[in-house]
Amino acid sequence: MMVSLFLEKAKPGRDAAAYRDDYWKRLQKKDPANRQDVRLREQGDMATLEFRIKVVVIPLDYRSLNAMWVRDGVWVDLHISRGPSGPDDQALFENILATARFEDQPQPASANR
Repeated sequence: MMVSLFLEKAKPGRDAAAYRDDYWKRLQKKDPANRQDVRLREQGDMATLEFRIKVVVIPLDYRSLNAMWVRDGVWVDLHISRGPSGPDDQALFENILATARFEDQPQPASANR
């Protein structure tokens, strides 16, 4: 399994679903792979894009999930992927998403001086 996190300055007024939809359009245009089981969902302030790619020439069942947020002016893209993928991977991906969260940390006392 591979997990990557990307942070980019967000454009004002854009939410996670808008970033997800733009990412999905760019991905289809750039890489016309045969994606199956495509799911676009929203849960609270998180928007997700999930799909599978099955390759026959080289036996591969690759599963990909991007979870996106916009928080404090930053677009956050959490990418989870696994290949080969198995039937229990949906629960694994959902468990990872269930633990993803933002925590506000107080500034150290020395930073307030």
